[in-house]
Amino acid sequence: MATYDVVPQAAKALAGKYGAEAVSSLEELFATTDAVVVAATNDQLVPLSLAAVRAGKHVVVEKPAAAAPPRSSRSRRRRPTRASS
Repeated sequence: MATYDVVPQAAKALAGKYGAEAVSSLEELFATTDAVVVAATNDQLVPLSLAAVRAGKHVVVEKPAAAAPPRSSRSRRRRPTRASS
């Protein structure tokens, strides 16, 4: 388990609270996890969620993905499809 925050001290505090590793970049976070919980300001929810999807991660968004349905639907359209087995 790992945490990332644009404020490194916040990532370290959260990591210490839950016994996780604090990482210094999204790339490092994506390299160390299978899933990502996006807990960010409204303007960052879609970009961060899409970055995680593009990195092949499972994504949980902690609040509505957008203030308006058109922006939220943009996120849903970019989900990768699973290959049939």
